[in-house]
Amino acid sequence: MQAVSLAFWGYFGACAVAGARRRPGRAGRMLCALLALSMAVTCACVIQSGQSLVHTLLPLHLCSLCALLAAAFYLHPTRGVYHFLWYLGMPGAALALLFPSVLQVPWQAPLEAAFFSTHALIVLSPLWHAAGGTLPAPAAAPRALAQCNLFAAFVYAVDRLLGINYLFLLAAPPGTPLAFFESLGRIPYLLSLEAAAALCVGAMALAARGLARRPGTWYNPLARDSDPSGNAVR
Repeated sequence: MQAVSLAFWGYFGACAVAGARRRPGRAGRMLCALLALSMAVTCACVIQSGQSLVHTLLPLHLCSLCALLAAAFYLHPTRGVYHFLWYLGMPGAALALLFPSVLQVPWQAPLEAAFFSTHALIVLSPLWHAAGGTLPAPAAAPRALAQCNLFAAFVYAVDRLLGINYLFLLAAPPGTPLAFFESLGRIPYLLSLEAAAALCVGAMALAARGLARRPGTWYNPLARDSDPSGNAVR
């Protein structure tokens, strides 16, 4: 299931990025509709299972928040959301695709399909915008990491207050590499999460710098927000 889903969404993503070069608005509306459908299927599967909505459907996981942001971003791109999705949403969703942790529900197959489609569409959202001609600003990386830490601090307080585990701050998701760091203790586990976030943001900053050195790769002369000089739009 995982390999097939990754192969399908890899091919679909390449087609969507190519379509964004020609018709970014139409491609954005289509991707938004698909993301909304995926989120609706997820909600339906969880509600049908009878599991607590407070424990499962609040937008307090990074990918849950980014799914909502990406849906709005596909329709109305903004610089702040673009950088949040580039530096945090894209690597976070990519890791979730590589190391999936899916709820067990009666409607398991639809939920797994929605899981992969939702996370793939989060990954695609900043690439779609970059294909339209707007490159990410490398200077936005520190701000994105600070936003991540503020969000994590808020979620940690909510987790402790309600006894839930959003962002996996209180316990690692089973079957993922984070389980090893959790076995080392609470502080090493939290530090490993911070290190992972910093590494992701750093890697995306390097990617942004690479794109800035080769702006012609993503330049689309039909995109309104492109800079004809090929410089990143900040």
